Amino acid sequence: MTSDSPAIKRIEYRGRYLRASRTGGVALRAQIRAGNINVTANSTHGVRVSRRLFKGTQIALQNGRPVLRGRYQAGPLNINLSRSGLSASSKVGPGTVNWTRPLRSSATVAGINVRGRNALAVHAIYAVFSLLVLFVTATISLLTVLGIGLYRFALWAGSGLYGLSQWLVERYVYFRGSQARQRAVEYLAEQGISELLPQTGLAPALQQDLLQQILTDLATGVYLESPADSPQARVVERINAGVAAAGEAHFPGVVIALYETLLDEYLASADDSQRSQAFTDALQAVPVPNRLQEQLLMRFAKQGNIRLVPVAVE
Repeated sequence: MTSDSPAIKRIEYRGRYLRASRTGGVALRAQIRAGNINVTANSTHGVRVSRRLFKGTQIALQNGRPVLRGRYQAGPLNINLSRSGLSASSKVGPGTVNWTRPLRSSATVAGINVRGRNALAVHAIYAVFSLLVLFVTATISLLTVLGIGLYRFALWAGSGLYGLSQWLVERYVYFRGSQARQRAVEYLAEQGISELLPQTGLAPALQQDLLQQILTDLATGVYLESPADSPQARVVERINAGVAAAGEAHFPGVVIALYETLLDEYLASADDSQRSQAFTDALQAVPVPNRLQEQLLMRFAKQGNIRLVPVAVE
């Protein structure tokens, strides 16, 4: 039987002095050890005297014929030393591949041991199958990574576009409010009213109260009310007079102008915590603001340097 022929699974018996196998037949075997010397007698292979030189290396005489053997490990490689030279092999899949002497490779398939070219064919099939599995696995992993990346990019892009659209809407609303304010101020200047609301001289708490009234009442078309003996009465009268003089055509613009003038005075005398609290109170007063109220709130946030941060609701 040549080395290229397939061989069935090894069948053998090993005892202390007897060994029987399908290919080797029956052989008697005995071994003795004297110091560093091992002497083995085999009824089939004769007498062998061996000695260990150092780890992994052994020299021997087999029926008078010198034998040199070495077995070493170098990472995934098994290095074999013999009189014919060095050879390197590795445990791969179904068996062992000898990289320096490929025809000495072996493989086991379904319990059947094959060597030589048949073993190389088995290893080639195994390599192709492994590469195919690796390719499929890599493709799935790549598609998964790409899918997650595209999903996250879509979320990021969607969030960015939403933020941009909100910013554009705010800019548009603010721009339209500024135009209405400018037209109202120009109209009142033509009517001889150059200063809508001079300094009120009111305390910050009273100024905040007036800002709240403008936001909740005047911005919905209701004139401000205040008792005649109230410190705010004079200011309320001036505000109502300015709105009446502007007329319905310039109503939004003059309300914005009055609100901004009073807001500037309030912000100059209020600290950061008071500004934040006043803005919070304003938001709570109009949970669903109309367009004019939205413009007034935007001006409060802008002039008060208040940054709005969205909070996730669980």
